Amino acid sequence: MKKLILSESTVTAIGMKNVLDGLKSDFASSAKKLYDAWEQDDEGYSESYGSGGICDDIADAMVDIIHEKTPYTAFRHYDEHACHTSVYVYHCEEDNNILFFVDISPYVYEKGGGYTWKKINDVEFDESVVDVMDMSGYFDSFVDGDNCEVIGEAEYKGKQVELNKPFRTSGGNKKYAVYVKGGSGRVKMIRFGDPNLKAKINDPKAVKSFVARHKCKEKTDKTKAGYWACRLPRFKSLGFKNTSSKYW
Repeated sequence: MKKLILSESTVTAIGMKNVLDGLKSDFASSAKKLYDAWEQDDEGYSESYGSGGICDDIADAMVDIIHEKTPYTAFRHYDEHACHTSVYVYHCEEDNNILFFVDISPYVYEKGGGYTWKKINDVEFDESVVDVMDMSGYFDSFVDGDNCEVIGEAEYKGKQVELNKPFRTSGGNKKYAVYVKGGSGRVKMIRFGDPNLKAKINDPKAVKSFVARHKCKEKTDKTKAGYWACRLPRFKSLGFKNTSSKYW
C-alpha cells in the first residue's frame, strides 16, 4: 500500500494526530472484517478464539495499517488490568518524543471481562468508534528514548518484569531500581538513588550542579546506576509531577 505523505518536515504531535485521524475509517473497516468473521455458539465459544475476544487481532490489524501507510512505528500493548490489547504509535527524536494511543474499546463489540468475552450482535463500525489520544507525557513509560526501543518484559528470578522502567523501592540502601538486559542477554536489577536525599529536579542550580558533577552527558551505559540517576526526571513511573526529556 502507498504510504501517506506528510506535509511537515519535522514531525509534530498535531501532524501525527492528523495522520492517525485520517486512518480512522481504515481502522474501523479492518475491525469490522474481523468482527463479521467472528462466530460464537450459544455459550459464547468460538473455534478461533475459544471464550476470548478479538481485541488482539484488531490491534494487530491496526498496527499493520500504520506500518503500511505511515512512516511511524507502532506496537501493540496488553493491559493486564483491563485485559485488553491496544495500540501505541511513536516518533523518537531528541527533545521531540511523541506517543499516541489508538484503540477501539472492546465494549463496542463485546461484553464480559478477563478472558471471557461474548460478541455483541449487529454492531456498526465507523470512525466514531476509534480513539486517538496524545500520550506523549507517558513516552518514557513505553519507549526507551535513547535507543528508540519499546520497553518490554523479561524474566528475572522466575518472575515477569518490565525492562527499562524505573520504580521506587521499599527499604534498602537505594531509593530506586530498574530491570535491564545486559550485553550477555541476562536480566539484572540496577539500584540507584540515595534514599536520604531529595531529587531537586525543578531547581535549576541543583540540576546544573548534578549534571556537571556526575558527567551525565557521558553516561551511556544503561547497565550502570549513573545512567539512570542522570535520567531520573524523565520517568513519570517514579511519581514526579513535572517530567522532562532532558538530563537533570
